[in-house]
Amino acid sequence: MPSWPAASSDRVALWAPNGAEWVITSFAVYAAGAVLVPLNTRYRGEEAGHVLRTSRARLLFSVTDLLSTNLVELLADVPGLEGLDETVVLEGAVPARCLPMAEPPKSGRQKWIADAPPSPLTMHPTSSSPPARPAGPGCRPGHGASVGTYLAWSELVGLRRGDRYLLVYPFFHTAGLKSGLLACVLRGATMVPHAVFEAGRSDIMGPVPPQVARHACSLAYDMYMASAASSSTSKAHGKTIGSRGMKLVRTPSGEHIASHIRRLIFEGLLRPGMRVPQDTIASDLGVSRIPVREALIVLEREGWVTNEMHRGAFINALNEQSVHDHYELYGLIFGFAAQRAISRGATDLPERLAEIQAEFARATTPDEQHRLSLDFHGSILKVAASPRIDVAIRAMSALVPGNFFDSVPDAVDVQKRGLAAIVRAMKQADGEKASAEYVKLMRQVGNKVAQLFDERSLFEPAAIIA
Repeated sequence: MPSWPAASSDRVALWAPNGAEWVITSFAVYAAGAVLVPLNTRYRGEEAGHVLRTSRARLLFSVTDLLSTNLVELLADVPGLEGLDETVVLEGAVPARCLPMAEPPKSGRQKWIADAPPSPLTMHPTSSSPPARPAGPGCRPGHGASVGTYLAWSELVGLRRGDRYLLVYPFFHTAGLKSGLLACVLRGATMVPHAVFEAGRSDIMGPVPPQVARHACSLAYDMYMASAASSSTSKAHGKTIGSRGMKLVRTPSGEHIASHIRRLIFEGLLRPGMRVPQDTIASDLGVSRIPVREALIVLEREGWVTNEMHRGAFINALNEQSVHDHYELYGLIFGFAAQRAISRGATDLPERLAEIQAEFARATTPDEQHRLSLDFHGSILKVAASPRIDVAIRAMSALVPGNFFDSVPDAVDVQKRGLAAIVRAMKQADGEKASAEYVKLMRQVGNKVAQLFDERSLFEPAAIIA
C-alpha cells in the first residue's frame, strides 16, 4: 500500500475490474483501517464522480485500459473532486497527474496507512447499477458481522479449503466482494478472478475462459445424489465450470438452513426428542427466524422434525425402513434414467461412463470419489434428458450431509463394484440389466447408511425433552 496520511475515517475508492490487483488493494485498505469505496466499472464519469464526492474519498485506485476505456480520463472534466488527493493507476498507461502502483503518493507527511486505527466499517457501498447512489448508514457492514455471516455462508454452500473458485460476480458488488473474495480468504479457497463477463461470449453459458481450463475450477456442493440432477441440466457448451459439470447451485436460504440442521442431527448435536433451538441457529447463521421456520417446514415434510403448535419443533427418531426406502427409490429412478439413456442411442455414453468408472476405481480421496460419482450419475441423467426424472431426483433430500464418501467410507467399495456392473450393462445396451444393477447398488449403499445411522444412535426412540 502506498504511504498515505490516513485516519480511520478516510475513504479509499477502488474503480477497477476483478483481478489480483483488486484483491491486494482492498485488503491493504482493510489492514490500514480505512474504508473501502468500490465503484461499478460500468459507471460513467459523472456517476463515479458523484460517488467520490459524496463518500469523501481521498485516494482512488483505478485502471486506464478497461475494454478500451480509460476510467481515469472519464473523471477529467468532472467538477467537485478537489477532495481527491491522489489517483493511483493499477494497470495501464499512467497519466502525468497520476501515480503508478509502485510509487508512493507525493505527500509531505510519510505516515504509513497501516498505522491508522481500524475503522468499524469494511466498505462504503453504492447502488449496484446506474445512477450511482451511496447506500445509507444501515447498509454499511462491519468487520465482525461480515466475517461471521460469510463463515456461515461458506459452511452452508460447502466451500472448502483447496477449492478453486471462479469469481465472475464483480468485486464492486457486495455479493462478489463478500461471497467471493471474503469467503475464499476465510475458508482457504483459491480465487480465480474473471475480469469481464459478457453474456454470449464467455464464462458460464459460452466457451470456457482460459482460467477455468488452466485452474480446473471446482465449486462445492452440499448435496450428493441430488446435485447430479442439477449438473445434468446444464446447457453450457464445451466444458462447464468445474470438473465434469459441477456447478455451484444457489438455493434459497431456507434450504441452506435445512441442510445445516440435517448436519447437526447427523453429528449428534441434535438428538431425537430435542427441541430445535431456532433462536440459536438463527444467531449462529446470521439470519432471522423466518428462514429457520421455512427450513423446519421442509424438514417436517421430509420426516426429520415434528412441528408442534405453541411448543416448537422436535427432532424425530429416524425410521430404519425409511432409510432403506430412500435408497431403493434412488435405485429405481436412476435405473429408469439408464434405460431412457440407452433408448436415446447415445453411442459415446458407455465409453464415457467407463472412463469415469476407471478413474473412480483409482481415486484415493473422498473429494475425488464424490466428484466422480456425481459425474457418473449426472452423465446418465444428462443423456436421459428427462425433466421429470431430474425433478424426482432433486425432490429427494440427501440423508447424509456433506461429502458422502467422507462420512460413509465403507460405501466406496460398494460403489466401485456397482459402477463397474452398470458400465458392463450399458456397453451391452441392456436397459433392464442396467436398471437392476442400479437398484442393487443403491440398496447396498442404503445398507451402509443404515448401519452408520444405527452406530450414531439416530434410530433410537424419541423421548420428548421440553
